[in-house]
Amino acid sequence: KAPPLLSGILLHVILNGYDCVDEDSLLRHLCPEFREEYLPLKLLGLDQSIEVGSLLQFMVETALETPICNLEGPPNHGALRLPDYHTGICQSVLGYFLLGTARMELFDGHPDVQAFGQGFNIRLKNRVGFGKLLEGRSEELFPALWCRGITSPDILLKHLRIRPLIDEDHDPRPLSPSEVVISDAIKRYFTIPGHPDCPALRAILPEESFAQHYNDLAMRSRLFVKASTGSFATPTEEDWSITIELARDEVNGHELLAPRPLEWHLCAKLVTIWYNKDLVNACLEPVPQDIPRFSRRFDRWFHSQIIEFDRSSTFSIV
Repeated sequence: KAPPLLSGILLHVILNGYDCVDEDSLLRHLCPEFREEYLPLKLLGLDQSIEVGSLLQFMVETALETPICNLEGPPNHGALRLPDYHTGICQSVLGYFLLGTARMELFDGHPDVQAFGQGFNIRLKNRVGFGKLLEGRSEELFPALWCRGITSPDILLKHLRIRPLIDEDHDPRPLSPSEVVISDAIKRYFTIPGHPDCPALRAILPEESFAQHYNDLAMRSRLFVKASTGSFATPTEEDWSITIELARDEVNGHELLAPRPLEWHLCAKLVTIWYNKDLVNACLEPVPQDIPRFSRRFDRWFHSQIIEFDRSSTFSIV
């Protein structure tokens, strides 16, 4: 049951601001049915592992009432999950549903989830709830309960791998000159804020989205992570990566007229780009010196693939 609005701690916050809040007291007060043994989890470092078979893993699985290995979703499924995946899922799963992120709907019937949600949905001054007030400090207050999102393109570029298509003999090779051009264009795409501005994208995206994200340097990276992994949150393992695989698109030695849609392999965190001369030329489009955020044809096509990654899309629409 949610506490009354003018109880001591709420009045204290209204008078002194939410920066004065002791988060342990806040959790106990707002969520009286919340199990206090979960509180130690918030003290874990973002990169601190939860060992398989440990008390902490048991604590998380008790909260879920579901064995971690039975959870569905990328990157692995059921019995195919590797032991390392426990590190990621255990540290992120509480954050996913307790803080209302992507997987909350999977566990919204759990009593601890409901108690936590009721407390954080109490409306305060100007009808703003505690959840909104603490949004900007959530990673600081609850580091182990927070599944990290992309805040800078540098984060994605650090973990992005671009390689040629691996042949049937699995022989590695360096990028060809054309593939280097594509690789450079991909990296430039992620360093430009906001949506690429063109009539075709304005026709399929809300107008307010262009204004809202105009200076958002991480938006393109977030969209790409969502398209390639199924979640806006980055994996919690330190050495996570997403791979872009470049493959020449030809049949019997003849190039196709337009690039195929991107191929998304969510379980492997792998994206395949089939390229031809047109795509390479689109990556070489000159960028005017006075327009640093100029959108090449490649940028517009690549962006349309990310926001519509389950639909086909060619240069003709962008």
